[in-house]
Amino acid sequence: MPKRVGNRVYVHKDGLRDLVEHQVASVRKAERALPRGFAWNVVRVEPGFVMFGHTTSWQSNAHPALLQSVRVQFTPRGPKASGVQTYKKNPPIYHRKEQFVTATHPLYARFATLTRAEEEAGLLSRSDIGRQAQWEALLRKEGYRIVGHRLEKSR
Repeated sequence: MPKRVGNRVYVHKDGLRDLVEHQVASVRKAERALPRGFAWNVVRVEPGFVMFGHTTSWQSNAHPALLQSVRVQFTPRGPKASGVQTYKKNPPIYHRKEQFVTATHPLYARFATLTRAEEEAGLLSRSDIGRQAQWEALLRKEGYRIVGHRLEKSR
């Protein structure tokens, strides 16, 4: 933890304490530039900017969808936020949720169990699963469905 993809670090708000000190400082500095009232629950930290995201429920959705995001760029004049981007059709979704939270998170085991089942089924080895429509199409094609946080074979 946290989830790393290249030089990007992803974390749920509940897992911020797992970031290194300079990453937490970047998040806190960037947070001051957010539009008033923007409620974020997931963050991506990269060199030079922070992306704040608001998703569907992390607790009840097996693969939360990104509803809105704001990118905060660090400039010589200070952090500067872009406008709010809204995702309505085919939003990005999150996999491997246990990597976004601390190991002491109350739902960590449930998240990790789902990830293991999806890995064993070969569903997470694909590169085209980052959007909701493609993920749902893959599940149908492979004969699976997700019920709560369980992967089941479709009937």
